[in-house]
Amino acid sequence: MLLAAGLGSRLSPLTDYLPKPLFNVLNEPNLKRLLLQLEANGATKVVINTFHLASMVAYAIKTWNISLNIDVIVEKQLLGTGGGIKNAINFFEPSEPILLINSDVVTDIPLEAFFMIHRHEAAATMLLHDCKLFNNVCTDGNRVTGFGCNNSPTALAYTGICVLSPHILSDFLRFSASVFSLVDVFQKAMADGKNIACCLAESLKSDYIWYDIGTREGYLAAHACLLKKKNEFFISATDSVKDAVLSGKLALEDWTVIGSNVVFGKQVRLRRSVIWDNVEVPDNFFAEDTILTPHGRFAR
Repeated sequence: MLLAAGLGSRLSPLTDYLPKPLFNVLNEPNLKRLLLQLEANGATKVVINTFHLASMVAYAIKTWNISLNIDVIVEKQLLGTGGGIKNAINFFEPSEPILLINSDVVTDIPLEAFFMIHRHEAAATMLLHDCKLFNNVCTDGNRVTGFGCNNSPTALAYTGICVLSPHILSDFLRFSASVFSLVDVFQKAMADGKNIACCLAESLKSDYIWYDIGTREGYLAAHACLLKKKNEFFISATDSVKDAVLSGKLALEDWTVIGSNVVFGKQVRLRRSVIWDNVEVPDNFFAEDTILTPHGRFAR
């Protein structure tokens, strides 16, 4: 299941026009990237919950050539991570574990390998890593012991990826409220003596990539890392970029990603920036650490 219902408030006002799961990463919607990853890792069925600009997400999925069996659920109200899973329970195979992924994650962690690590006796297995900005999950060895433990030396960060055992789904159904979080369910399960296991991302891949693109900083950092891994200075979906560089209209001063149908004015300078599709860049324009879109500029 891919969680794709959020409002994307940290990227407003861009998310007023485009839902975060459809934000391009290296000129491809991140939701599509995740679906292709799941397909490559052996998945056959995916459930996606939607709410904000849900029709745009559903339409985009129909245009992609992906062989997965995809069920798109439109929530009538935003249900939270726990409520969204409860709302989707009838779409799951009752005896099969569920790989759960936040749709704003960019990663190359081997998903199939993580899925196979999960043991049925655990209610869930969380994929964690050391990311000081987000370390708030308390651990003891391969067990999760609590949440909100920001000052604990054993605290780690949730990657937005976990596996749920079928038997924990009854815990979701016990919540009378329609809106609740995944953490609410995990805390209740632990209080009932159930084991929430954990796995370190670095145990699956030592040089893994992981970014949360829910912020401008995370979105740009993901591009910088992916370009470096590809040993590329810039990527463009339009042929006009080379002509603009050769003619002196455009100067690329650091890594840059440029979408399709981009028109450049004179004396444009770009540095550590992502230019979306269908943007007209004016004369004498300078962008640094910027997301430039048809709907405006998102910069520091």
